[in-house]
Amino acid sequence: MNKILKTALALTLTAVLAVGLALTAFALPINSGMEDNYFYNENDEAVAAPLAYRPVLVKSAYDLGLDTNFSPQDMFVHEDNLYILDSTGNRILVLDRNYSLVKTINRLYDTADYTVPDIDATTYNEDGTTSTDATLARADKYSFNDPRGLFIDDDGLIYVADYGNRRIVVCDTDGNCHQVYQSVRISYLGSSFIFRPLKVVLDNTGFLNVIAYGVNSGLVRMSADDGTFDSFFGRPEAGETDADWITDFAEEISGTTTVASSVAAEYVNVTIDGQGFIYVTAYPSDTNGAKPLKKLSADGSDVLYHADEEEFTVGDLDTEEYPQIIDVAINEEADTYTVLDARTCRFFTYNSEGVLLYIGGGVGRQYGRLRSPTSIVCWDDQVIVCDNSNKCFTVYEFTDYAQTINQAMADYNARDYDAAVESWQNVARYNSNMFLAYKTLGDIDLLLGQSYDDDDPLKFQHISRALEYFKLAQDKDGYSSAYAELRDILLSRHFTLIFGTIIIFAVGIYVLVKVRKYRAKRREEQRRAGLV
Repeated sequence: MNKILKTALALTLTAVLAVGLALTAFALPINSGMEDNYFYNENDEAVAAPLAYRPVLVKSAYDLGLDTNFSPQDMFVHEDNLYILDSTGNRILVLDRNYSLVKTINRLYDTADYTVPDIDATTYNEDGTTSTDATLARADKYSFNDPRGLFIDDDGLIYVADYGNRRIVVCDTDGNCHQVYQSVRISYLGSSFIFRPLKVVLDNTGFLNVIAYGVNSGLVRMSADDGTFDSFFGRPEAGETDADWITDFAEEISGTTTVASSVAAEYVNVTIDGQGFIYVTAYPSDTNGAKPLKKLSADGSDVLYHADEEEFTVGDLDTEEYPQIIDVAINEEADTYTVLDARTCRFFTYNSEGVLLYIGGGVGRQYGRLRSPTSIVCWDDQVIVCDNSNKCFTVYEFTDYAQTINQAMADYNARDYDAAVESWQNVARYNSNMFLAYKTLGDIDLLLGQSYDDDDPLKFQHISRALEYFKLAQDKDGYSSAYAELRDILLSRHFTLIFGTIIIFAVGIYVLVKVRKYRAKRREEQRRAGLV
């Protein structure tokens, strides 16, 4: 009877907990108008989710007071300004925190210490001879020509990958030129190689890390002193594709050898975070086996973390098409990163462990939609995306749902577990599909439970609740850990009873054996005496 009562009580408590936590995602007003918003659950299935990013501002060339010749290509946030690189207008737009245009940088100027050098118009031929590019020879050395990449260092110096002029320009916000890097020769790439920079960042060791057109050997690492080539950094590996596997199998049978079909991918974009880690993006394909996103450490190895590294990818999961991660933005304060997928025109935000938090954007011409995104940055609690086809940039802000997730992560990272429990429970109320909420709540209860003695009732309470949270999160590892803790508690709590029972059982068996031996001995003695 007691067993039946305990089982019924446990089932009732479990049901109450599940109902209290797994409130439908459509029970709150925030979910209105979110017909195409989604999220991936713990089984990598697309499910409906609350709106996380809300568009609050869209600005075009007209809104900025510019001509219509506007193609935003890259962005950078420095202090109180947003810098937008306009590749068609050949200029840098400087905006304030109200997203109003305060300055345009479209001309370079000589200084007392530096004179802008003539543009190197030399073309290198396969036979070792050279010729002159007549169009480039006539170009204005004081203007940009189809610039593609933008970076600003701690001193406020602006680095521009001036693609059309085959150079990297370093200037200040007034256009005063401090350095020009051009005529970069890399013997490994052959005598006909021409340096055409696409993106650039300056790392913490003082090297320029450049994505150059036609280079699939990694980032071109150059000295910031004189621009000479140093090495390739973060060299991508050509992954084995399905076609390679079939080829290898055929070669093994036939004993022949063919040229491998897979080649390394060219990097598309590069970003550096406050700790000096460099993020690079690439377009995977059937022939290159590339990772869409890497986080490179000082030695060039990929340290992008995820609990299930073999299956981890970014972008949409329920599609056979490869993502096209065009850019990545780092939110240092929230400890998250957001990738921009040019294929789906959506951006995906992950925590430092590679767990998807929420999704924004979408394809279209409507307000807040994107058609050909090129760049993304985080600025305080907002995300800004440039759109080349729509010739504008869009500012998104966090909804209450996303802010609740951010607050929950901040509380947990600060080890304020009381506040974290409340925050993550609020997240679960917003979105019952957010398995991270249940997992984190389970982690907190497991951690708190382990701080009590085995005979303390609070330990049993925390561990039991952690077991239910891990069950809701479908977290096998967490569930196993909580189950092991709960088993130890029960063993410790009932040790005397269990040990006593074992002793009594052992003594009983011992006595029974002795009695049976005694009786057998008596019967044998009686048989010999002829009594039986």
